[in-house]
Amino acid sequence: MINQLIKVVIVDDEVLARQRIRILLADYDFIEIVDECANGKKAIESINVHAPDLVFMDIQMPDMSGFDVLGKLNSNLLPLVIFITAFDSYAIKAFDYFTLDYLVKPFRDSRFKESLEKVLKYFGDSDGKNMIKRLQHLIESIPSESFDSKNDSKIILKSGLNYVLVEIGKISHIKSSGPYIEVLMENGKKHLHRSSMANILKEINHKSFVQVHRSTIVNLDYTSEISSTGMGEIFVLLKNGVKLNVGKTYKKSFLKRLNISES
Repeated sequence: MINQLIKVVIVDDEVLARQRIRILLADYDFIEIVDECANGKKAIESINVHAPDLVFMDIQMPDMSGFDVLGKLNSNLLPLVIFITAFDSYAIKAFDYFTLDYLVKPFRDSRFKESLEKVLKYFGDSDGKNMIKRLQHLIESIPSESFDSKNDSKIILKSGLNYVLVEIGKISHIKSSGPYIEVLMENGKKHLHRSSMANILKEINHKSFVQVHRSTIVNLDYTSEISSTGMGEIFVLLKNGVKLNVGKTYKKSFLKRLNISES
C-alpha cells in the first residue's frame, strides 16, 4: 500500500516510448509524472530540479548513456531507477551490477506492471534504501564508458534460456532468420539471437561490420576477397570460404566504404 504520491520522470529519446510509459502509468493514481526528457542533458537538469522518486531511464541515448546521467547526479538525490533498453546486453550489465529492474524493448504491458510493482514494493522501506546505496556504489565504482558499446570488445547474446558472451572480433558474419538473427563465429559456431539487423549493428557499433544485404552483415576483418561477375553482381568471400552476395541496394554504399570505385 502506497500512502504518498510518487513523482516520476520519464527519460527516453523516442517519443512513442515516452508516450507508452505515460499511458501505462495512468492506471496508478499515486503516480505523478513531473517531466519527460528526450536526452541525457535534459534528464540531468530535470532530476536536479524535480528530485523525482522514480525515473524510467533509457540506457542508450544519442548524447550520453543512462549511466552517464546517473554519474552526473548528486548522490544524495539519486532516485529509484527502472532501466529501459533495446539491447539485452545492456540489460544484463545493468542487472549484474544493480538489481532493481530493467525493461527490454519491446516489452509487454504485463511486464511493465511487474516492474513497477517491484519498485513500489520496496519503495520507502529498508530494502529500497539498500537499493539506493547499491546504485550509489555502482556510480562510484563503474566508469560510464564501461557501458558504451563503442568500447566493448564483447557482446552478450540471449540464446534460448542462456546468455552467451561473444567476442565481437570473432564474429564472421550475421544473417537474419525471421524474428531472429544468426550470429556466426569464426570457429563455425552459430548463436540464434532475438534481434533485428538494424539493432544488432547498433549494439555491436564496430567499424568493421557492414550490412551488404537486407539479410546479411559481414565482418570486414574476416573478409578475404571481393569478387565481381562482370555483370554488376558483387560477392564477398570470407576467410572460411563462405561466399555472400552483396545486394543491389547495398552495393554503392559497400563499395564506397571500401574506397572502391564503381565501374
